[in-house]
Parts: sequence; structure tokens; C-alpha cells
Amino acid sequence: MACFAGEPQGCSNLGFLYTNGLGVAVDYKRAHVLFQQACDGGNAGGCAGLGFLYDQGLGVAVDYKRAHVLYQQACDRGEAGGCTNLGVLYAKGEGVAVDHGRARALYQQACDGEEAGGCTNLGGLYSKGLGVEMDHGRARALFQQTCDGGEAKPRSLVLNPSRNDFVFQGLRSPTREHRRGSQSGTWLKRYQSSLGQGHDRHS
Repeated sequence: MACFAGEPQGCSNLGFLYTNGLGVAVDYKRAHVLFQQACDGGNAGGCAGLGFLYDQGLGVAVDYKRAHVLYQQACDRGEAGGCTNLGVLYAKGEGVAVDHGRARALYQQACDGEEAGGCTNLGGLYSKGLGVEMDHGRARALFQQTCDGGEAKPRSLVLNPSRNDFVFQGLRSPTREHRRGSQSGTWLKRYQSSLGQGHDRHS
């Protein structure tokens, strides 16, 4: 198996399967070990996956500060989904002070990286005037960009009822990382609601 041959992407992929119970029984503890191994090996998706476990309290106690560090690592390494999730922490004030300006910058970075959640969440900020001047035209364009598909369209979103969160499932569509020659990305994403009151997630 690629993971045991020292390939961090293989560990990240395997961690994703254990997190979602795809072909194996769900095992968050095993996923934690695999994502940690991938992250330690420099794999951005592994850092993002590990951050998601801490963010959601899957197999570990919820630890937003740890999730913040891991999402930042993922974002810095070019994983656009890590930027989206980091932005959600700032938008929600989870482990950090609420900072819509910082959330906006992170969502923009993710959206520029063709990550659907970043575009959607950025549109939500424009629709509500949070951290930016309210601009429904800009919000509409961002929502349209996500709706139109291509690389910015998520393949599958599954509701996590325990936290009213959506979780991205399925190997994600090709991204810049994939085009550079890596295997299919393995990755879980949080989506803040673009509509409704405050910063509730999709319901």
C-alpha cells in the first residue's frame, strides 16, 4: 500500500476512506494516525483532514485551536479547502476572535484556488455585508460561479446532523494539486451557510 511505502498522499487517501467508511468500517482513530502521518510527510490534504477531525470532534475532543494550526498548515501548502475551513473558524469565532475581514481574505484565497466552499462562503459575506460592503451583485456572481460547476463544484455534500454541518464526501474533482501530478485529493470540507441569519451552516 502506498502509505506504507512512504507516500504521504496514500496515507491521506486512506485516512479519508476510514473517516467516511468507504470500503472499510469508519475508524476515526485510524484516520487520525493516517492523516497525522500524511501531514508530517508534508501532505496538505493530510493536515486538512487532521484539522477536520479536531474541528468536528471525530475520534478526538473538539479542539479549534489545534484545527486552526492544521488548517493554516494546509492553506499555506496550497490546499484551498484548508483556507475555506480556516475562514469558517474566523467567521464563527471558534478558537479565535470573530474576524470577518480575515474570513473574507481566506475565502477569496480558496475561491481563487477553485474551491467551491470558498466561493460560496465569500458570497455569503457579500450577501450580508460582513467584513465587506454589502453587494448582492457580487454575491450572485459568486453563487453562480459555484453553481456553474467545473472544478469549483463539489461532488457530494452530506449533512452531519449533530452539528448541522455539511461534509464533503467522495474524492474531490481535479484541482491545481492534482494537475501537478498528485493522486486524487482526499478531503473534508465545512460549508458555512450563505443565506439565513448569522453564520449558520447549510441546513
